[in-house]
Amino acid sequence: MSEYPQFFEVNKINKDQDTFSVVSGLGTVENCFDYNQTTQWESIGSSDAITEIITVLFKAADDSEENRSINRVILTGFNGKDFRIYTAYWNGAAYDAWVLQDTVTSSTIENHIRSFTAVSCGSIKIEIDNTIVAAQEKTITQFIATQLIWEATMPMDAFSIKNKQDADIRRLYNGKGQKILHYDKWATSIEFRQITQIERNALRDIYDNYNTFIIMPEPYTYLAVYDKPEEFYRVFFQSAWDQQYATTIKTAGYSIKMNLEEV
Repeated sequence: MSEYPQFFEVNKINKDQDTFSVVSGLGTVENCFDYNQTTQWESIGSSDAITEIITVLFKAADDSEENRSINRVILTGFNGKDFRIYTAYWNGAAYDAWVLQDTVTSSTIENHIRSFTAVSCGSIKIEIDNTIVAAQEKTITQFIATQLIWEATMPMDAFSIKNKQDADIRRLYNGKGQKILHYDKWATSIEFRQITQIERNALRDIYDNYNTFIIMPEPYTYLAVYDKPEEFYRVFFQSAWDQQYATTIKTAGYSIKMNLEEV
């Protein structure tokens, strides 16, 4: 897995349209699909002897069945040791047989980016046999079924983040100050310098064709302590396309600055 930024389509699972079924924990299953890293789905009364299953049927706005293309599944806050991911195609009259896309055994990590060959499917499900620490409830904070748009082939030359939580100081009648914390959406400024035309075109394609998308700025690094695959954001371009070109460097002369803000 690359350490460089990755760009994905928004979650193909639509919590407002699609149909969900679970073995247990139906009341919290929509937490998996809300881009909120502070809430989660949790099984109820589960054990390592019970396989928990979450099944999603893709539905159009008119509630009819539809297929969507995916090749990545992102899981965060995931308490599962042995699990499998399946998809099924809607053939216009019924769902075809389940096709196994990925299987994981003896996992010890809570955040995953699972990849497989792109598939058009009308349903996706995940089966979870047991937990990382035995006999706990199974959990998923985010379950993102998506398609990779582009995986950068170079590091970011500049990456600055606007904190989600800002502080204001309110002056009280006695002259003392009171700190007021308030939520502010995530935003970032990213710069790539001296990149190739191919890399520039990939970024321009995202700008031109995706109103919103998911960015994972720091998926993996050479030091595991800095790995942040759980930090991804659904964003949009906050400003116009910002490009410079140094004509003296023909093979790698583009510099691109991207200002992104969380939806």
